Amino acid sequence: MSIQSNFPNTKPSLLLDFANTKQLDNRVTFTRSTPAVYYDGKTTAMAEQNLILQSQTFDNASWTKGNVTVTADSATTAPDGSTTADLFYPSSTGTWRIIYQARPKANIQYTITVYAKASGFSNFFVGFDNQTTTVAWFNLSTGVKGTKGSSITSSDMTSVGNGWYRCQVVFTHTADSFALFGVSDADNSSTATASGTNGALIWGAQLEQRSTATAYTATTTQPITNYIPVLLTAGGNQARFDCNPTTGESLGLLIEEQRTNVALYSAAISNWTQNNTTVTSDTVIAPDGTLTGDCLIASATNSTHYIVPTGSSTTIGTIYTYSVYAKANGLNYIYLQGNDGGGAYPKTSFNLSNGTIASAGTGYTNTITSVGNGWYRCSISFTASSTYFSLLAMGVADSTNQVFIGNGFSGVFIWGAQLEVGAFATSYIATTSASATRTADAASMTGANFSSWYNQAQGTMYGELSSSATTGFRLFTFSDGTSNNQNWISENSAAIYRNADYQYYASGFNLGNTGKIAMTYAPNDAQNAVNGTYGSVDTTVNLANNLTTAFIGANASSDIGTLTIKKLAFYPQRLSQTNLQALTS
Repeated sequence: MSIQSNFPNTKPSLLLDFANTKQLDNRVTFTRSTPAVYYDGKTTAMAEQNLILQSQTFDNASWTKGNVTVTADSATTAPDGSTTADLFYPSSTGTWRIIYQARPKANIQYTITVYAKASGFSNFFVGFDNQTTTVAWFNLSTGVKGTKGSSITSSDMTSVGNGWYRCQVVFTHTADSFALFGVSDADNSSTATASGTNGALIWGAQLEQRSTATAYTATTTQPITNYIPVLLTAGGNQARFDCNPTTGESLGLLIEEQRTNVALYSAAISNWTQNNTTVTSDTVIAPDGTLTGDCLIASATNSTHYIVPTGSSTTIGTIYTYSVYAKANGLNYIYLQGNDGGGAYPKTSFNLSNGTIASAGTGYTNTITSVGNGWYRCSISFTASSTYFSLLAMGVADSTNQVFIGNGFSGVFIWGAQLEVGAFATSYIATTSASATRTADAASMTGANFSSWYNQAQGTMYGELSSSATTGFRLFTFSDGTSNNQNWISENSAAIYRNADYQYYASGFNLGNTGKIAMTYAPNDAQNAVNGTYGSVDTTVNLANNLTTAFIGANASSDIGTLTIKKLAFYPQRLSQTNLQALTS
């Protein structure tokens, strides 16, 4: 880093410090007619939670047994395919033959769930405290809900196959209480008659501080509460100051070109065509903080397991990007396929356990980006060789080999699928039954909002990039309103353009995803610097005429890139070579 004395003594007449201020200067005119998403680096939502201890080991001392016996790891297959289900049965005849754990606190809404299967007793109850008003009954033989106690908010049961049901109760108590499960002789009864080992099979208990259940998360000696960074939505004409979702680093002003998501039902994957898979809807907290994440589960078939989106056909020869947010749920791999590849069906496989590309499909450009709490955004970019939309597969795998036998339980969480024309993924655009468009971001300064800080005779432009998806696009452009007279600094060039003719042009560099660039000029005197390295001086420069407008992240309002700009500045004088080096180091 250059020493402090090498920085310019002159203060910039314009300083747009987007990353630090997270706001627009009031001289900037900003438009985007549609909502758009971003991360603010601080907003989170509760994702997985399970306040129950030893959620699969009911013989553990964390669970109190009220006149019941627990047999651990029965031979019966649990919902996850293991033999970790426990059998519990009354050890004597009487009321409230239960297994319980003291966890819930007063005046908080809870949802308690457990997987249960009949094993001699059909009537099974779930709830809080040993009162008929605070529990709900379930018939494990018929799969029909029974009586709900008067203090219970709601109850529900869902078949998960092989005689297993996930039983759910929502409740708000006025005092500290305990969570319980039990069996009884009849609906709305607390009495159980002991008869050997007749009882119920249980597995996977969960207690959450919310109004509905999410996907099961196992615990041992500690409760679990995870949080996820929330993908927020900015309204129309509201600028987005984006942040890294996993580190919280402020990246600056997000400028994006217009894009359209043509994959329908982007967060309702059950509407897609399914092949050797099942989709469980709304089972996990998605990256936007809502319970809209789906689970793609591989069936017990020795085959590939995939889905294809609903939407229109692709156009041969057009570059597309296909993306989805994904998280491991028993299976660690997801793959995306964009073309028939002349019959070869190339696929890119993504490893969701470590955030890497496991195998790359031929002809694809691939990315995987962490967005927090085990979620990744995976994408492939490709040139369409077919008009068949059904060739856009999204599948699960137990390794880089996509052919395997699933267990009907394990899979991958998915949300936010997107298919867009372009060589890279842009921010997520939600769809339902029709495609949706996010219009372009446009930011500019004109009139007195430009002339108040601009010096026609000499000056220095400075830009700092946080990230860029568009190679070579402009950070900062000064224009007369046409393309004939411009000054600009971009991701890979700096230029002065007068009367449709280059007066100064510097290139041969690439800021990539991060970097600093400056260009200084006066009559017959121009120079640039990039990341601490300055270029040679050009002494034959005629300056551009009558510049009236500054465009941010664009050539002009109609020619917009996709990049995140950390900082822009203008110094109303020609800075020295050492100043340029210090600024850009």
